[in-house]
Amino acid sequence: RAVSVDLFLLSYFNEIGVPTIAIQHSMLQGGLGTIADHAAPNLSVHCGGSHPLTGGYEAKTVLAWGGDEGIGYLKSDLMVFDADFVRQDLVLVTSALDWDGYTDNDRYRFAIAVLKLSAAHPELSFVWKVSAEELGDKGGAAVLGLVEELADTNLFLEREEPTAAIVRRCRAAIAMPTTSLLDLSLAGKPVAIYVCNATDGLVPTAHGQGFRSYFDLEALWPRICAQPDDFKLTVAARALDHERLRARLEAAIATRQLRADFTPAALRCLADIRDEQNTRPTLHKLSTTILELNRRVGGIEKRSAAMDRALAKVPARLDRLLERVGVLQRSTLAYKALKLVSGRAKGAIKKGTESEDE
Repeated sequence: RAVSVDLFLLSYFNEIGVPTIAIQHSMLQGGLGTIADHAAPNLSVHCGGSHPLTGGYEAKTVLAWGGDEGIGYLKSDLMVFDADFVRQDLVLVTSALDWDGYTDNDRYRFAIAVLKLSAAHPELSFVWKVSAEELGDKGGAAVLGLVEELADTNLFLEREEPTAAIVRRCRAAIAMPTTSLLDLSLAGKPVAIYVCNATDGLVPTAHGQGFRSYFDLEALWPRICAQPDDFKLTVAARALDHERLRARLEAAIATRQLRADFTPAALRCLADIRDEQNTRPTLHKLSTTILELNRRVGGIEKRSAAMDRALAKVPARLDRLLERVGVLQRSTLAYKALKLVSGRAKGAIKKGTESEDE
């Protein structure tokens, strides 16, 4: 992120000579090679992200899971993957919809594939484990909202239960490249892995277990069910090496590895904060203006709708008016005819009276 409050705290520790050490927390973490040992110098920058520090890390020393100096997967000795039972109808779905590397098309293509597969297999139960980061991300929340609206009864979103608990019980999984792939690998579960331009080459897929669309997934699914052993992950999740972790920490402390660019980075962050504070009144004024324009447009739309309703009644009113005019015209003609007949009758009566007198 462009503004990091942590930088000021870390800058203080840096100035007093306390080294900061970072430990990898995600499989697709920017600046690290992945579990497939594919070099990715800085995924966060490549995917449109930004960071005030060169290299993308607050710490001078970064302890990765893999590689020659890797310390191993942190959760490897903390998780128990032997389940008391495995539900043959349970399919786990894991995603990383909040990852900056994905486009909206990538996210919706994955969601549509899962929705269609679940609809085509009502005998299975699909549990989509969602994270708080996905729910807090605008793009991720939009996709999950669509899924929740269109999902059949055999597909539901799980927000509370830990991923590891579902991994133990599931028969197979459908996954975006996420840290959960390591859990699935340790548990020996068959997995269909979603691949797209953003993740090509980041995660190795064997036996064609990768899919890019629903059609790929639908063709892949019968093979996974028939030969699950062929679709278990080939990624190696090395167990946590406690001795190596301790040695790397002691080496970092002993050499006092510090970053020379902490203070400039913190100052840049401070400048960003000031810029944000300076632009905030303008943004507030602009938002107020937009709200007022929306209110006025709303009033105009209401008046326009009222006029449309009034105009819609005009033809009917004209028809009734013309009908009344016709009635008046017919009444006028009848009156004239009656008057003419009456005049003639009076004339005839008058002549008859004169003749009788003579």
